[in-house]
Amino acid sequence: MPARPPQALDFAALQPWVRYAEHEFWRYPMEPRRIFDHEFIYLLKGGVRVVYGEREAQLKPGDLWVIEPGIVNAGVPDPEGAEIYGVHFDFVTRADSARLRYPLREENAFPRLRPRPQFPGGLVLGGVYRTEVLPDLRTSFARLFEAFHDRRANRILRVRACWLELFARLVQSLSARRLATAGASGQRGPDGGGSAGGSLAKHRDKVELAARYLEAHFAEPLDREALAARVDLSPTHLTHLFKRLTGRSPIEQLQHLRMTEAKKQLREQRLKVREIARRVGYADPYHFSRAFRRHEGLSPRAYVESLRHR
Repeated sequence: MPARPPQALDFAALQPWVRYAEHEFWRYPMEPRRIFDHEFIYLLKGGVRVVYGEREAQLKPGDLWVIEPGIVNAGVPDPEGAEIYGVHFDFVTRADSARLRYPLREENAFPRLRPRPQFPGGLVLGGVYRTEVLPDLRTSFARLFEAFHDRRANRILRVRACWLELFARLVQSLSARRLATAGASGQRGPDGGGSAGGSLAKHRDKVELAARYLEAHFAEPLDREALAARVDLSPTHLTHLFKRLTGRSPIEQLQHLRMTEAKKQLREQRLKVREIARRVGYADPYHFSRAFRRHEGLSPRAYVESLRHR
């Protein structure tokens, strides 16, 4: 099916509806299919050979595949499999958005295809966007996944906020011209994207090394100077590049990692708050509770109580 003409959509009109958000391990070939809405597939590990309309591309970690409604697409992961985030969504909530869920068993039961939006600057999303021209979106997808599976009363608001944060980082990381060319314009196909410029491109490996170090040592105190020295950058330069890549400073990322692990431990309800505090880097449970409240808007005990009312 050829791509349909896009319809103009202003950023102010965005009202996303996320119907599917999963963290998955892709092990088997995906037969050719069509979808009625839009989908993000963000590759975390492994590789995937994808077909998108009449174009092909090899996904590598950090690449983002944006699948449009009605376009035939398929994918074959590497023999060892691939780890991905997958998100199905509408850019604008429709009357049937909440009713329609995946999987839909038959294409002839599809609703009408969602429009192909064209955003200001000629931006039309579709195809593969390379890690070289993207920020690290792992944290944004993780936040969206967590919000989607959180059944508290404000879930819809949190899901929309997380999706908008992800989308804003995607748009801000690239010029509208580069996005349109790399994606759905058809001039370069899904394997486009160009290369990132500036200091971030030059030092991307160092910043990613710092991010991985934080993931492995989040329960330890953060020494900005030592972290910067570890990757051979100044503390100020590392902070600037780290925020460009992840959307957070190293200190903010450390806090996010700690709170993510704390919520995981609280959901499992196997340990006391005092022990969870110690495991995520807080010697004082009181300081942990204050930090948790600032981050989540409620205390650890209130968070656990909210889980009982899902």
